[in-house]
This record gives sequence, C-alpha cells and structure tokens, in this order.
Amino acid sequence: MSANPWTAYRQHAATSASVAGVFIQCYDQIASLLYSAIRAIEARDIERKTDDLNRALTIIVHLQGNLDREQGDETIHLLDRFYTLARAEIFKGSAGLDAAALRQLAGQFAELRKLWERAEELASQTRQNGDSPSPISPGSSSLTAPTKPDVTSSRWSA
Repeated sequence: MSANPWTAYRQHAATSASVAGVFIQCYDQIASLLYSAIRAIEARDIERKTDDLNRALTIIVHLQGNLDREQGDETIHLLDRFYTLARAEIFKGSAGLDAAALRQLAGQFAELRKLWERAEELASQTRQNGDSPSPISPGSSSLTAPTKPDVTSSRWSA
C-alpha cells in the first residue's frame, strides 16, 4: 500500500481514465503549471518558474512522444504541430519572462481540453446507446491514451 493516499488516488485515476480523460488530466496539469509559472514570473521567483515550466514541458513531450504518427491521421499531425508550437512558446515565455504568452498558451490548452470533454461526452453517449463509435470518438481514431507522466512528486498541484 502506498504511504501517501493522495498519490495512490492519483495513480489509480490515471490508470483507470479513458483516452479523453487522460488527455484532460494532462491538459489540466499543464495549465496549472503554466499559471503557477505566471505567478512565479510576477513574483520574480525564477527557480519556481523554471521548475513549473520544465514540468509542463515534460508532460507535453510525453504527450507528443505517444502520438501514433504512422497512422497518418490529420488529428495526430495537428496535435503534433500544436505540441511543437507549445514547447516553443514555453521557451519564449520563459526566456523573456513573458507572462502574457504563457497565459495565452494556458488558454489554448483549456480550449483543446474542451474538445476532449466533448469527445468524452459523445463516447459516453455512444456506449450508453449501444451504438457503434462515432468518427470523432477517441476510441475510433488512431489516438491512444498516453501513459501518464510520473505524478508522484509532492510539488505537483491537484
């Protein structure tokens, strides 16, 4: 049994989530880290800013590395491009201490999260109705749930 019940809960949530649920959790974590980095920039806490942005980058790299590019799916290519641009924006925001750029990026992750929420809703409705998956359902695309990055660090926010 894990010594930390919160860690055990988060690990269970990550392993039992749907494809869309995993993306939603990751995007929530990225946005949380971006907003924490923004507060750190405003407080001139460079160490915390760097730590938060490195953690966000780790998740993004993990998500990008789990894309199945061999499928040739347009969604995969768009996500790949988005993650590449997001990483570049983080580097730019970090180097220039640009809270506005990071705030805009956090908003973009929030918008993308909404799309995954909608996909989750549609997939749930499909399962309840016993229908075959719709074309936009995560289960019918070449997207697969990435493994969740290590969330056991006590510095990660909820």
